[in-house]
Order: sequence, then C-alpha cells, then structure tokens
Amino acid sequence: MSFSREKMKSPLHRYGVMLVSIGMAGVLFSLCFSIAMAHISMAVAALGWLFSRSPVWRLPGFFWCCAFALWVFGGSVVLYFIEGKALIHSRHGTVFIWLAMYGGAIGFADQRVRRWALYSALVAMVASVLVAAAQFFIGLGYKPPFRIDPNGPRFDSSQGFLAKHLTQGFMMTLLCMVYLGQASMSGITRRWAWCGQALATTAVLLANSRSGILAFAAAVGAHLLAGYGFRARILAGAAAVLLAVVGWVWLVTPEKITRVLAMQDGRLIHWEVAAHMIPRHPWFGVGSKDGFVEENAIIVRELYPDGSQDLWLRAPHAHNIYLGLASEHGIPALLLYLAMVGAVLRHLYRRRLENLTGWQLGCGATAAMMVGGMTEHYAGLSLPSYGFFCVLGMAMALDRKYLEEIGVVEAEQGLAVIPDGDAPAK
Repeated sequence: MSFSREKMKSPLHRYGVMLVSIGMAGVLFSLCFSIAMAHISMAVAALGWLFSRSPVWRLPGFFWCCAFALWVFGGSVVLYFIEGKALIHSRHGTVFIWLAMYGGAIGFADQRVRRWALYSALVAMVASVLVAAAQFFIGLGYKPPFRIDPNGPRFDSSQGFLAKHLTQGFMMTLLCMVYLGQASMSGITRRWAWCGQALATTAVLLANSRSGILAFAAAVGAHLLAGYGFRARILAGAAAVLLAVVGWVWLVTPEKITRVLAMQDGRLIHWEVAAHMIPRHPWFGVGSKDGFVEENAIIVRELYPDGSQDLWLRAPHAHNIYLGLASEHGIPALLLYLAMVGAVLRHLYRRRLENLTGWQLGCGATAAMMVGGMTEHYAGLSLPSYGFFCVLGMAMALDRKYLEEIGVVEAEQGLAVIPDGDAPAK
C-alpha cells in the first residue's frame, strides 16, 4: 500500500490520529487501574491507526515484532493440532500488545497530547497510591475494587487497584520513568513532574515486591547512566535507589529476608523446572497457562518424588521472562523478543543526540523489564507488556523530527501552548 503526503492531510487521517492519541492516553491512564481499560483503549488506538494509515512499518523493530507474533501464534496452532492444547486463551495478549509501542509513537508525538496524558495519569496515580496506602496501613483484603480490610495483613504489601502487588510495583516503576526528565519535553510543570516521581516511588515501596524493587533500582540507574551524567543527577539517582532498597528492607518481614538469604524460595523451583522444560520443547514450548501448568506438575513430581515441593505443582509460569518465553513459546520466541526490543534500543541510541530524553527513557524501561523480569514473567503478562511497550513508544515519540521525516506523523504546524503555572524544567 502506497503512502503519500496527501493522505496525511486528509480528514480521515487526522481523525485516525486523534483516535490513536485518545487511545494511547487511555492506555497510559489505565496502567495502574485495569487490563480491561487498557484493552479498550488499545482497541480505540488500533482503529485510529487503520483510519490514519500511518506507515508504522517504517519504525524500528516492526518486522521483528511481526515475526515474534507469527512464531507465537503459529506455535500455538502446532501445539493445538499435535498435542491438543488450547488455541486461544487469556495469555495470548502478548502476541499483539507490542502494537502499543507504535501507537504510542504516533499518539504521543504531539506535545499537547503528551502533556495532558501525563496530567491525567497523575490523577490515576494519586487514586492508586491512596488505595495502596490504605491497604498497607489498614490491611489488605480480597474484595475488589479497593481490597481494604482491617482483618487482612498489614505492613506487608499493597496492590492498589491491580490484581497483584508484583504488577503494581512494576507498573509504578515504569510510570516513574515517564515522569523522570519529561517536564522539558512535554510541557508539564516541574512540580508536577516531581509529584509523579514521588507518587510512583511511594507506590513501589508500598507494593513491596522484589521484582518491583529490582526494576526500580535498575531503571533509575540505567536512566542516569544513559544521560552522560550530570553529577547532581547521578547523586540524586543513587540516593533514590538507596532509599528504595533501605525502604524495602525496612518494610519486608524478617522471615522473608531470611528465606531470600537462605535461597529457600519457590522461584528457585520454578526456574529449575523451566530449565528442564526447555530442552524437552525447544521450538514451540509447551504453550502458556494450562500447557505450562500441566508440564510443570509432571516435572516437579519427577524432580521431587518425595512430595516435598508439591506446593508448586500449579505454578502458572516460570516467574522469569527469559525462562518463561523459552519454556512457553520456544527458544526462537525468546530470541525474537530480544531482537525486537534490541532494534528499538539501537534506534534510540543512534538518535541519542537528537533525542537524549527518549534514549534515557528507553534504557530505563528496558532495564526495568530485563532486571525486574528476572523474578517475574512480565513479558508474558498483558498489563506489564502494555506498560513496557507504551513507554518505549513514548521514547520514540519524543523524536518528532524523525517521525516526520519517515512520514509517520504530519509536520507540526506550531508550538504547543504551555498552561499557566510554573515554567517547565530545562
């Protein structure tokens, strides 16, 4: 399909871009609320992309993403006909969620859209942190949407509006990256950028998950290192990481610390099982969800016939993105996933002189996924995948000049008007 400047000027194109912008702003808003809202927002953005006919295939990593999707879906077809495994299930969202990266590149290219998306996301973060604080200090219950119960555990963890505290910690880490250094690029005021960072850091501590703390420390460190270091920022970043780690040690119970130090943790069993699973199914894996659960139960009984680890017979995944992708979808799926993320990072690195904030944002988000994902399978879960790819899309969107050169977005007519209040950070 050919693409021309005339199409970009058409009313249908402009309407499509508007839908993409609304949809991606909705995705950003929903990152600390619900997967259902993210799916609906993504559907709006995808519809807008069809109307706008923007050539997203010109963006980095697009064909690697398509290859990943084809391999995962093709593998599920093979497993369906050969082994009778489920063809479609809830964990197949990761086959298409990478589209959020390209929707974000289009929708967030307009500074005005980014600005109001960041302001609206702040509202969602305030609500989530208030609920999380109540869960942590009053008690965490099990009745949604608030899950606040005085009879539940206190001073242990919180999950905001999300289903798990693991997801809450990771999503808030990604949102912290979004507000770190965004003021000058998006026209939000300095105090609101700091507010976003403070809210996200507080939520990460309240979530009290190892994966969230690891992701936060790695993300902040990578963001600062990618900025070619201003001493004050490096010191501030080191202080933030130290505060997060000290805060985690203070919040976590002594029993949990003892188990971690003694390496007596269920994740070790999950990793051992996955390591045995991969050589048996190296090409298409065992399939996610029920396929993994069934194969996991078989291997656990083989490795521990005395029944000492029967507690982990129903493990849903490997709790590790590398072992998870390879065991569920095969080694090629893992390599394709790394290739598509690597292609985006390579692009951001090449454009770092023109788009330093985007390069830092991409490094921070990728570090969060690759390090935090060592203890949780974020690459196989839909909402964390939305967050990761949405942030990568925003990193590319900050380089509007490049997007205009390849015809993905229309040339900007003028500068966005910054709202009254404090001037944006420089």
